Amino acid sequence: MSMLVFLNFDVRKIAKIRSAHLFFNINHANSLIIKELNSELGLLIQYKKSGYHTIKNEPTSSELIALMLDSVISEKRIQFSNKDVTFMKEFQDETYGFFSSINQSEFKRAISNLINNAVEATVGKGLIIVKLIKKLDNLKLSIIDNGCGISSQILPKIMKGQIKTAKHGTGLGLSYAINRFEAWECNLEIKSEIEKGAIVEITMPQAKPADWFMPTLRIKQGSVIIVLDDDESIHGVWDQRFIQTFSLDDKIEIKHFINPFEFFEWHKININSNIIYLIDYELLGYDMNGIDIIEKLDISNNSVLVTSHFEEKKVRERSGNLNLKAIPKKYSLYIPIEVIYTNPDIIFIDDNLILTNTWKMKGKSVGKKIVTFNSINDFVQVIDMYDRLVPIYIDSDLNDKITGEVFAKTIYERGYKNIYLSTGYDRSRFDKMPWITKIVGKDMPF
Repeated sequence: MSMLVFLNFDVRKIAKIRSAHLFFNINHANSLIIKELNSELGLLIQYKKSGYHTIKNEPTSSELIALMLDSVISEKRIQFSNKDVTFMKEFQDETYGFFSSINQSEFKRAISNLINNAVEATVGKGLIIVKLIKKLDNLKLSIIDNGCGISSQILPKIMKGQIKTAKHGTGLGLSYAINRFEAWECNLEIKSEIEKGAIVEITMPQAKPADWFMPTLRIKQGSVIIVLDDDESIHGVWDQRFIQTFSLDDKIEIKHFINPFEFFEWHKININSNIIYLIDYELLGYDMNGIDIIEKLDISNNSVLVTSHFEEKKVRERSGNLNLKAIPKKYSLYIPIEVIYTNPDIIFIDDNLILTNTWKMKGKSVGKKIVTFNSINDFVQVIDMYDRLVPIYIDSDLNDKITGEVFAKTIYERGYKNIYLSTGYDRSRFDKMPWITKIVGKDMPF
């Protein structure tokens, strides 16, 4: 059964679970919209006073773009519920794990401005499409409308904030968005035809994933997976993902809990190191949250926080203090899930996703089990799960705080003895490193 079919099948159950919270959610969304409009007005006044040139740059962080767009689109559906306009999103699955360096509130405000402009430009039945496509190390974000379009004579003035019309929306808001995206080293272009609509295209460079984020869920053979969540629908999502991933030979057991006290009783008599806990943050009707539970049971090393509250500062800070990784709930539909084989043929660590995927696919075609990692931190999470005789190939330049050869010494001290520095640099660049078996190139050793 496909994921879409599964979700459609379960929609009545989801509706029943969430109906009690509908009134709260709508009021909460409306309050967010009012807060956003007040904040936006203040910033636009500040921007106007600056002569439309620049405003103070707020601190940036590495953020998940697709999920932030999801949030804005949901708010816009409520904001414009009284208008005859349809919002559609077309996101490639690969875009859900894409990070870019932006400021959270400014990004949402800039996207909000662009969508507002698109809605105001529509005549009759409006259609707004938000598209996301991943192209190598960039993300292409498009906001498409079927509105009245913008003439080539007026467009430059609107982009500079020099004109505002009822048809074209707030030119000041558009120039603010351009200013922000330029500050984040993104490129914004507008294509438009009169009576056909407009397309805003934004190209965003990829950033290193945030420290709190778990890009891949790796499960060791023979593990027990515990899902603790008060939302029944998320249990169905995980079951569907696991059915698609695991085989009977993997010997992986999955147990579900909705009530944390039932989970506590189970945990009292089931304590071992081969358990993975997927725990929700917000447990409605209970005095403790997921982080409280993880801290109380001292299971942070084996736990992943699965939450819709991943943007909140307090959640990130508490997770960081426990060295706890998180998966945004919507990302549970897309997160890669891998089974860890304790004795693969090769471990390959390189920050180039295309290269690691190439090694993995080539290995599969010749009957080799190749395990890959795209950062030092990813490998550290599972460093003790593998046979110490497995050959490890590691890149020198990992776009990290330390080089591959320095981290290789740490690996060596943990008992791994077959370590190869896989690099495009000449051997003369490196000093003698007794922990390195050999310096090799980027060619696959199989």
